[in-house]
Amino acid sequence: MKLLLMSCLFLLSTYGLSIEQMGKKTMKIKISNQTQELILELEMNSTSKSLIEQLPLSIEIKDYASIEKIFYPPKKLSLKGAPNGYTPKKGDITYYSPWGDVAMFYKDFSHSDGLIYMGRIVSGSVDLDELKSGTYLISLLH
Repeated sequence: MKLLLMSCLFLLSTYGLSIEQMGKKTMKIKISNQTQELILELEMNSTSKSLIEQLPLSIEIKDYASIEKIFYPPKKLSLKGAPNGYTPKKGDITYYSPWGDVAMFYKDFSHSDGLIYMGRIVSGSVDLDELKSGTYLISLLH
């Protein structure tokens, strides 16, 4: 029992998560640079958790097809328990498993196989077309 408790505490400290945060159904992260900031609320599914485990990250955000802003996490995200596809709406955060990119939609889009819902933008501009391409820091909000 003591070994199990010590293992849990080690994992929590390794990923910077508190016991309170581990019990939550959602987790907030911040994407920011010197002039812009977004707050995202992620569902605590395996895909989102595998992104959170990689934080903090410095990433390059780019526009894709005038519909979404994308970035590539350093490691592929988990697909455990993920549905086969999703129909994204403006403000959704998703993971496109065939290419390994996280997509933040600023326009509604059609159903896509391999797209996994991760969460939504809750603060900042949902009109992501205003989000400039460039380097951003992604960090966990405590």
